[in-house]
Amino acid sequence: MLTRCPFVVANIMSVLLSYLGTHKQGVSETRGAKAMMTVVTTVTLKDESRNQWDRAMHERIRAASDMDGWVAVQLLREVDEPRRRAIIGTWQSREHWARWHDDETFKETRAELAGLEDGPSTTIWYDVVEEQG
Repeated sequence: MLTRCPFVVANIMSVLLSYLGTHKQGVSETRGAKAMMTVVTTVTLKDESRNQWDRAMHERIRAASDMDGWVAVQLLREVDEPRRRAIIGTWQSREHWARWHDDETFKETRAELAGLEDGPSTTIWYDVVEEQG
């Protein structure tokens, strides 16, 4: 039953690790793994702008991959609602992510992407407890 709720499992593991003394500065470090944070942003696009938004986000992702602290990213399209996107970005720290938001490439695409979105986005932060692959 818990395997259906990965976020619940991650939270339980985070609590357990904190009791074991391996939880440091808000990010779990287990067995020598590097501390990382993942940010998940979801957005709904205007129907007519999906291809333009995808192209602009592709350029933004390419630029982000050159930034210090960048680890990985996934850009997802919701199966049952093709206007919905999720951006899952993993960074060494939240500070690295914040510096990326001060980068000129990021700033240049911010207004363009916002104009193609149908309403505000949502952003949720996660500590990376374990990574495989």
